[in-house]
Amino acid sequence: MQIDPRIADFTADQNAGALWLMQRRVALIGDQAGYGKTAQVIRALNYVRAKRITWVTLPSLTETTLRECKKWSLVDYEMCAIEKASDPIPDDGIVTISYDVATRPDVAKRLTARGCCVRVIDEAHRGKDPQGARAKACYLKRGIVSTAQRLWQVTASPAQNNASEWFIFARACEAWTGTRRKFIERFCVLVSDGFNDKI
Repeated sequence: MQIDPRIADFTADQNAGALWLMQRRVALIGDQAGYGKTAQVIRALNYVRAKRITWVTLPSLTETTLRECKKWSLVDYEMCAIEKASDPIPDDGIVTISYDVATRPDVAKRLTARGCCVRVIDEAHRGKDPQGARAKACYLKRGIVSTAQRLWQVTASPAQNNASEWFIFARACEAWTGTRRKFIERFCVLVSDGFNDKI
């Protein structure tokens, strides 16, 4: 008997990750590259029976993500990639969209109004600058995550330079409610050059 590859090729560790994810409203998957983070997220979407999903990622990955969804999902979702601001956004199913398009004010407004069961922020380290357009569109209280029942972030490199880059994730996961300055003072080593403090 041939076993469905969606089941046979999904490892026990990946399933553990999916089960961990499904139990959380806000979470970050930070496994190393090539470990199967996308597969874990897709299976977790199945487990929570999500019907309306927005997946924000890099422009080069919108179609790739849809292919991964078709490969790993046990549920037959309606799927589409939003390539430009004028593209219609369907009510249900999986929508993949690039940061560049999602951060446009008119598109962000439509995504916020659409709401969703799960908002996936893929390659989440690309939005770690709290003053950047990506962070503002994705993470602010009135951003596109504000109408999501769940927020799942995915990245293999959450803090590439120093611990201050964890701030946006800590705020999104509600693990930190203070300011960025207070976060840096609490978790980073500051060195003074006589004029400014540097991390």
